[in-house]
Amino acid sequence: MEFVAPALFAVFAWWFATGIILWLDGLPARTFPYTLAVATAILAISLVALYALRDRDDTLAIYAMFLSVLGIWAWNETTFLLGTLTGPLQGPCPEGAKGMARFRAAVDSILYHEAGLILSGAAIAIITWGSVSHFAIHLFALLWVLRLSTKLNLFLGVPHSFGHFLPDQLRYLATYFRTRPVSGFFALTVTMATILAVLLCVNAADTPIGSGARVASSFLAVFAVLGVIEHWFLACPVGADHLWRWAFHGRSETGPAFVALPPKVIPTVKGVES
Repeated sequence: MEFVAPALFAVFAWWFATGIILWLDGLPARTFPYTLAVATAILAISLVALYALRDRDDTLAIYAMFLSVLGIWAWNETTFLLGTLTGPLQGPCPEGAKGMARFRAAVDSILYHEAGLILSGAAIAIITWGSVSHFAIHLFALLWVLRLSTKLNLFLGVPHSFGHFLPDQLRYLATYFRTRPVSGFFALTVTMATILAVLLCVNAADTPIGSGARVASSFLAVFAVLGVIEHWFLACPVGADHLWRWAFHGRSETGPAFVALPPKVIPTVKGVES
């Protein structure tokens, strides 16, 4: 029973926060400044909260740290999906790009977003340096590694690309996805993620009952399991979008269509004609 409360709380928080972000980034563009302002306020509160909790490791503090990390992660996801913080290449994959040229173009399309995630992780590490609990940085690192693995799998190719999850302003990113049978990389990453999830579950079971460490290890285990499930959603014919049907409110589900941007914002990738 020690795992039930953190597990249910983590799953609900993940589902609800994801749905809210999907709903907000699908609203008219005139609402984006307000969404960004609220997200930034949550980011500031989350960073202050982590600092205030640095000398605590009780159960309540761990729950607060969890929400703080989720708030920091949500800011990065929101700024990305609103199109505020993406990358220097803000357009579809250049025609004919293959191999490293295609990879460089894909990196350039999300470079600022990834830099934001790295800086966020660094901020968490600095704020919690020498603190009683390292839960916050461990959770953020886990989220980042699992999400990076998902992005690489989408780039290399999976049966279900989830391009319809992208809002209109980022629909061009679907041109960097490949829809095809899973690769060896998928098998490797899902196996490693599964092993990590098992190890974290075992670690959670070994921590003292009733302690903050038990709650922290439970949160990590639950998110590792969710990461494995997210990977399998890419390969199995199960519509994960049904989990957030309420958040799409009429968004187009036409797949990898995109809104073409002016040529000047689509720089030429070296060795490939754009």
